[in-house]
Amino acid sequence: MINNINLYQNIQIPQNLAFKSKQEGSYVSSPIENSNLNGAEALASYNSAFINNRNPFNIPLLDPVDMPSDINAMEGERIYNSKGVLKCVVKDTKDKKYVYSYDSNDSPIINNIEIYDKKTGNKIFDQYEYVYDKDGKEHRYMNIAEYDSVTGLETASSLYIDMMPSKKQITKYGANGCKYISYYYDNAECAVYKHSGNSSFEKTYDINGKLKNEFYDECNDDGTYRQTTFYKNGKEVSKETTKKQAIMRPEYQKYINNTELTPVECPEFLTSIENIEGEKTYYSNGQLESVRTNDGKYYEISLNGNYITLQDGNKTIEYSVEKGTDKKFCTITEDLGNATKRTMYSGKNGDELWSVEYTKGNIKKCLNYANGKPDTYSEDDISNDDWREILYVAYAPNGGVLEVRTEDDRKRL
Repeated sequence: MINNINLYQNIQIPQNLAFKSKQEGSYVSSPIENSNLNGAEALASYNSAFINNRNPFNIPLLDPVDMPSDINAMEGERIYNSKGVLKCVVKDTKDKKYVYSYDSNDSPIINNIEIYDKKTGNKIFDQYEYVYDKDGKEHRYMNIAEYDSVTGLETASSLYIDMMPSKKQITKYGANGCKYISYYYDNAECAVYKHSGNSSFEKTYDINGKLKNEFYDECNDDGTYRQTTFYKNGKEVSKETTKKQAIMRPEYQKYINNTELTPVECPEFLTSIENIEGEKTYYSNGQLESVRTNDGKYYEISLNGNYITLQDGNKTIEYSVEKGTDKKFCTITEDLGNATKRTMYSGKNGDELWSVEYTKGNIKKCLNYANGKPDTYSEDDISNDDWREILYVAYAPNGGVLEVRTEDDRKRL
């Protein structure tokens, strides 16, 4: 019998910058004690040379941890679901808790490692990877993030594709939100991005920290406005202004009122299912797993408590919470039969609409929102991996049309 450790209780998303290393002032190759780091150490050595003099903002590159190859061969506390399927293995040290998990029952290869500060209960490290096929080749995607153990906010992340660094980022938080500072390896450039209301501001820098471009964007009922300032050797050389006027075009505005994309209301947001009456199942550590009510509704909660799924007839409602923040998300998918489904995505408590998708066969329609108003409409043929765009329309906040792309436009190019 596995003890009820409730390993995820009160776990937030923190960013403890305690993992120091000698690599460009970043973090350790592996925060896991006594693990075999041959692969990660080799990559860290490569990274050290690759990123030399390419760090004008002292953005850390987080080094990957070697993933154990078989979760079934690991020692530690093994946690199963009510059907006897292994969900994760938990290992403890004096100050930290390590959680190893995997996505597929067909493959025992671990693809996610999470580390928690035992003093605060907050996550301080997360590494997730998956393998995907593109153009007939197998590719490997890996994202690594660190969190503050007190605030629960992400402070640093790194993205690898095929084990080559692709992007690294730090996030700074202030009274008016957050600011992202990113470095992109594909064009050897840093970007500082800020967003507020209907406007955004971005600066890009070269590898020596010299200013390259400034972009100011604003969108209102009249249209969009972008001012770009170009620099050379850190000095301004020219400016460029681009405006798009919003035009009332009923033939494209009709998509805003497409009944297939009518959003549905998210029910009262759930963060727990403990008080729901019904037949209950439990994980092997004693944590509640699911509840089936007398009227046929089925609730299921993830082991970390961050995700709740409600199956109610032809509707699947997913609630998720970003621990350590007030960010809540609600997704509602309706199975309409005949290979047709509609999905709505929203944030906050389910009352901030993001998008509505309607898929029938190989055709997918999507209406995206910004600040509660329609922002873009698209139709795509999704019959193969390379989606074929059929129609794209961009809207101003008042519904005026800013841009239209059609198949005919591309055929003429």
